[in-house]
Amino acid sequence: MRLAAQAKLGFYPAPPEAVAEAMKYLRGPSFETGYALDPCAGKGEALAQLCRGLSLKPCAIELDEKRAEDCHRLLAIDDPQGKVLAPASFFGCAATHLTFSFAWLNPPFDDEVGGGMRTEHTFLQRATQWLRPGGILCFVCPDHVAERWEVTDFLSQWYTRLATLPFPAEHRKYGEVIVFGIRRSESIERHNEKAVEESERLRQPPDATMPYDIPPSQPPKRLEKIELTESEIAAEFAASPLKKWMEPPADPPLPLATGHLALLLAAGHLDGVVRPQGESPHVVRGTAHKVTYTASVEEIDNKDGSITTKTIQSEKIVLTVRTAESDGTITTLSQE
Repeated sequence: MRLAAQAKLGFYPAPPEAVAEAMKYLRGPSFETGYALDPCAGKGEALAQLCRGLSLKPCAIELDEKRAEDCHRLLAIDDPQGKVLAPASFFGCAATHLTFSFAWLNPPFDDEVGGGMRTEHTFLQRATQWLRPGGILCFVCPDHVAERWEVTDFLSQWYTRLATLPFPAEHRKYGEVIVFGIRRSESIERHNEKAVEESERLRQPPDATMPYDIPPSQPPKRLEKIELTESEIAAEFAASPLKKWMEPPADPPLPLATGHLALLLAAGHLDGVVRPQGESPHVVRGTAHKVTYTASVEEIDNKDGSITTKTIQSEKIVLTVRTAESDGTITTLSQE
């Protein structure tokens, strides 16, 4: 499942002013081509702005159907060689790992369903798998998320030259920041001296005199959608010949016998108010409980002339169905 393209806070794309600020610290490949990933692209506006300014080829993923249409339209006009998977979930797509030279990661701001982790952290982990060593990350998230220990821990193990750039003040509705980093070829231990240094750098702004050089990259050998969205599943099911097996039969099933009804009532499956035609309504309540009874009694003659009495106790289920009339009368209908 996609972890909510439209989070509780709604859809808030990065404004062009924030993207322009980020580009001051980025430098695209000089002569060769680089491929940029945006796994939560929205309408594709931020990715288009970045790719135009940095001479990159766009690869976008977007779940929302309406925004997907805009994303296709904008990026196709901007760069016909770019690739857009939409509507599609980032977690329902597959790509060649260690491929992209740049990732603009602006995921939903939300807790994961079921609690535990943040959605931003989960997106960060997966995007890191797709980013090539030396590739540049721009991770957009609220500042309190960037400061969470598990996010700081992950970033310091997998990235170097970490730095944090706040959104322009007039666009920081949720305290958004952009975390810059260069992906390592492999992770380092969390207690490694370099990891500790990077976690400290994370609190500092990027250095304009040392731009992040985006390396060139080959196009991903694989970038495809491998799972249907929820709306696509519903449409496929509606058109499926198997749908008939999920529909109720045209002819009604055989009526239940009295014994079947009694068991259902006693088991509690038919509890509630009954409104028979022509009669006053009443409440039906079925119960089932265990009772202990004497199954057998056996007397055994011993060699010394004494007698031993052996009593075997057992249990059985007693089913009881009662009704309560509107005048308060309670009647036991059946009992076993």
